[in-house]
Amino acid sequence: CGKCLRDKSKFVRHRRWHAGERRYKCYGCGEEFGQSSALSLHQRIHVEEKLYRCSTCEKCFKDSSTL
Repeated sequence: CGKCLRDKSKFVRHRRWHAGERRYKCYGCGEEFGQSSALSLHQRIHVEEKLYRCSTCEKCFKDSSTL
């Protein structure tokens, strides 16, 4: 993709992303993530009072402006 990274661990993580290695799956919507921290952050949208679901891709957002 042409992206340059100085940190080896970030490079390895980035390479895994391109290879499709996403080991953490959200059981709320099925979206997959390469890091557990990204999954934890994502899962917050499932506990918000107001969820806005995209009619095209079915992803959920806590704010309608992010659709």
